[in-house]
Amino acid sequence: FALELCRASPQLKELTLRFSEVDTITGEDIDEFCAELSGLCPLLEHVELGNANYNPIIGIGEAESYAKHFPNTKRLNFGGEPVRYAAIEETVRACTRADEVDLSECTVRPALMDVLLRTPLRGRLKKMDFYSETEISLHTVLQCARGFELLTHLSLPDEFAAGLDFYRS
Repeated sequence: FALELCRASPQLKELTLRFSEVDTITGEDIDEFCAELSGLCPLLEHVELGNANYNPIIGIGEAESYAKHFPNTKRLNFGGEPVRYAAIEETVRACTRADEVDLSECTVRPALMDVLLRTPLRGRLKKMDFYSETEISLHTVLQCARGFELLTHLSLPDEFAAGLDFYRS
C-alpha cells in the first residue's frame, strides 16, 4: 500500500509509516523498500519508519540504516548507541543536504564523534541535539563544539552538568 501511495504522490517531502508486523521485516527488506521508495518520491526530506509502538523499525536509528536512500534528508536521526560507523559514514556522504544531527536519548561515544568529524558533515553541520537522556562525556561535547565549523545550535542533555572550567573552555 505504501509504495502505491508514493506512486500517486511523487512530490512528497515527508513520510511517516508504521508497520504492524515487524517480526518479519529485516534490514535487507527495509533497504530494498527504501531504494524503491526513494525512486518514487525523489524529493523526500524526512522519512520515519517505525512499528506500532513508534520504535525504530529494525531497532537502530535512521542514520545507521535507511536514511542513505534519501539524499534530500536534512536531519540525521540516531537512536540507541550508534556504532555502525561504516553505515553512518555512507549515510552522511549520501545525504548531502543534511546539516542537523539528532542524538537525543543516545549513548554518544567519542568514536562516533570521530567518525562524524571526518565526514563532509564537519563543514556543514549547523545544529546538534543531545536532548533528553543522552549519555555523553564533557570531552565529547567539547570535541563536537570545536570540530564542527558551522555549528550554531547545540542543545545539551537535560541532566547535563559541568563545572565553570568546562564552560570557559
